[in-house]
Amino acid sequence: MRTVTAAVLLGAMTASAVHAQEPRAAENPGAEQASEKQICRRMQVTGSMLSGKRTCHTKAEWVQIDKANQDAYEQARRARGMR
Repeated sequence: MRTVTAAVLLGAMTASAVHAQEPRAAENPGAEQASEKQICRRMQVTGSMLSGKRTCHTKAEWVQIDKANQDAYEQARRARGMR
């Protein structure tokens, strides 16, 4: 359980870093196409069953965030010597 918690936290930090590096459409007008609509997900706050935060990104951004989270999880798993 401790490993899963560490992997989730590491993934959340990685996702934040990826998000911070990506320019937003508001900063670059015209960069986002009209066909790229926002997809929102409710992110669970660690330690609370009721609290959550709604986060919106485009499909391409979610793919990047999910890949970064998966990579962070795999790296944490390998560091612990798990298969």
